[in-house]
Amino acid sequence: MKGLKKTAESKNTIKIPNTVFILAVMTFLLYLLSQGILYYFFINFFIALWFADIAHKKLKYNEKAECISLFTGFLLGLPIFLWILYKNRKADFETIEPYVKEFIKTQLPSEKYAEKPKTTLEKISGAFTGFLKAIGILILIGIMIIIFLTDFFVALPGTSSTLPTETQTSSLINYNFTSYENAEPYYSAYCDKINPYDLNVREAASDAIRNHPGSYNVNQLFDIYDWVKKNVIYQNVPLNGIPYSPSDTLTTKSGDCKNQAVLIASMVESIGGTSKVVLDPSCEHAYAIVRFGPSGSDVSWFTQAVASHYGSNAQVRYFISDNDIWVIFDPAGGSYPGNTLSECSGNRNVYFITSCLDCVNQYPNEPYTFGDKCYSQCPSGTIIANQHVCKSCPEGSYSCNNQCLSCSSGYIMGTDCLCHQPCGSPNTYCITGSCYNGRCV
Repeated sequence: MKGLKKTAESKNTIKIPNTVFILAVMTFLLYLLSQGILYYFFINFFIALWFADIAHKKLKYNEKAECISLFTGFLLGLPIFLWILYKNRKADFETIEPYVKEFIKTQLPSEKYAEKPKTTLEKISGAFTGFLKAIGILILIGIMIIIFLTDFFVALPGTSSTLPTETQTSSLINYNFTSYENAEPYYSAYCDKINPYDLNVREAASDAIRNHPGSYNVNQLFDIYDWVKKNVIYQNVPLNGIPYSPSDTLTTKSGDCKNQAVLIASMVESIGGTSKVVLDPSCEHAYAIVRFGPSGSDVSWFTQAVASHYGSNAQVRYFISDNDIWVIFDPAGGSYPGNTLSECSGNRNVYFITSCLDCVNQYPNEPYTFGDKCYSQCPSGTIIANQHVCKSCPEGSYSCNNQCLSCSSGYIMGTDCLCHQPCGSPNTYCITGSCYNGRCV
């Protein structure tokens, strides 16, 4: 581009360095408000219309020249405008038009694009085009205002004082779901992998929260989420496989959704939080959830904290289970706490898995977990699912020597794990001999 000639100075001029600074600040603020490039094109659009208006009305360029200048302005309007201001440092907004004219002349020679006399049809067509352009500008301005107001009020702290539902705000989304708590086939495969007692897990958690030491707090949850997101790469492993231990995931620094879910649940529990792993078979996904208090609690503070840390458009998804609020933590599929894959969002059938390592670590003589209790050995009607948990036998069957067995109708299970005919009473049978008149002989 050629430099522009100087023109006479206005007595009341604003020096261009101040003007450029104001434009730069306004552009930057608009970008922050929109969190995208939409406002950049918005500014360029109106600068382009200004260029086109000068070319068409002041320089008498024809429609072709107007289209060329509009196209140039739409893509490069703001940079060109700032360049003109920079090259002519003593101009202000009132006296900049001559420089714009000079710039347009250097780019589009007037003798090549001189306006030709228009017919009546062309004048009518031009008026109609101008009307449509005005309508389009009004619609665009309306869209910009709506976007600005929406972003502003969503990001405004303190706009919610109670726990909202999806119909009340876009910041919190509550899922209705059908859950299976500590149920097979996932419980015995996962529960002993959620291990907050593992030394490597505790070291990783300490490293993650080193900038926010002290008692359990929300900054530590953000630290753990960000740490897993940064230090564990995604590596696909089928959902129906057994997850790694969190120590293995830390060693390899890789794992799929279920391994990252197990790791983050273990790290959260190691710093004093309460967490579970959620299995969603319908979309073949897994993630962790973290308890945030009883249902009905005000957690708007958490949505504001997420918006401040990760961006104002964050939508925090949560469950209400057992009268408690549980927020989704999904580093493998989400972008921030409360976020997960869109195909795994909404009302679901899910499995909730808690750790089964509390008994063996807190009560070494009662290492087996069944329900919410600890046992020295698996109770009747259950068998050992893994070295830390018992699982129920199917209805109508018996447990014997860590096996689930069943007998045909009219028979009972004996201590020898064989089926016998009752003798005398429904629970009595003959170990040896035979039954005669209700007695073993």
